[in-house]
Amino acid sequence: MRRRGYDFAVKKDIYVSLEEARQEIWRRWNNIALRRRIEAFVGRVPEHLMKEPRAILNRDVATPDNEFRQFFIKARQIGLSPVVSEYLEDKFVGINSDKLSLAKMPIYMGTDRNGNSMFRYRNILDYAKYDGRKFNEIKTLWGEPLVFFHNRLLRSLYPYVEVFDNSEWLKSKGNTAYEFYPYELSLCICHGVLFEDFITNGAEKSFCEQVVNPALEKLEDMFGHKPLIVSLMSDKTSTGKVADDKYWYCYPACLENEITSFLPVIHQKSSHIFSNYKIGMVEVL
Repeated sequence: MRRRGYDFAVKKDIYVSLEEARQEIWRRWNNIALRRRIEAFVGRVPEHLMKEPRAILNRDVATPDNEFRQFFIKARQIGLSPVVSEYLEDKFVGINSDKLSLAKMPIYMGTDRNGNSMFRYRNILDYAKYDGRKFNEIKTLWGEPLVFFHNRLLRSLYPYVEVFDNSEWLKSKGNTAYEFYPYELSLCICHGVLFEDFITNGAEKSFCEQVVNPALEKLEDMFGHKPLIVSLMSDKTSTGKVADDKYWYCYPACLENEITSFLPVIHQKSSHIFSNYKIGMVEVL
């Protein structure tokens, strides 16, 4: 689940600081009895979490937006190797802003005179054609699988980041998030540190109340430890606000040529710059 809106929907005390996570993850990892209890509960721990604890980002598709850069920086600060767990059998839904940004990619263009983020959109697929289709079934306007394209962009900037499709593992734990989420979060008790923001806004508020909170309570009751979760965007202020939300799912300008070089000519010439609050629009020739 990605960031959307501003008010945090789960209890603030579920988050730990980078320093606390850095120390606690190794203490728990070296607690062999705890690790064996988690592994017995999970049944099969994904291979990439078996040798050492990792910094974990769970996303539908791994992509090098500004949010990923934040994750990468914090993973290095905590001293853990970053890994992205993808859910490629999730469905693309155009009305979901996070998912739409994988298709209608906003390129970060700096800030306007009011300090608001500006971004230029690049459309890379036919959303109407693929709305409701699984991510691993979608192709770009030039015929490349959407997942391959985003992963290729990611490796152009972060060549050593590990990415894997976790769809099969999640499906083995249940058909709904309510069923598989306790297993997914249990891996962040001693096998890794999750980087995430749980935020209330419409459907995500329900997700937090009906899926996240029950899973957290269940795991703490079972193991006596809460999952190690570090907030990606919040500085853990008293208000729990996240500044300039749209910035995080924009892409750095250095990737624009790589993105547009594959687009059919008609799409290369069509783009607009928007301010964060859509104050005005400037056409780019």
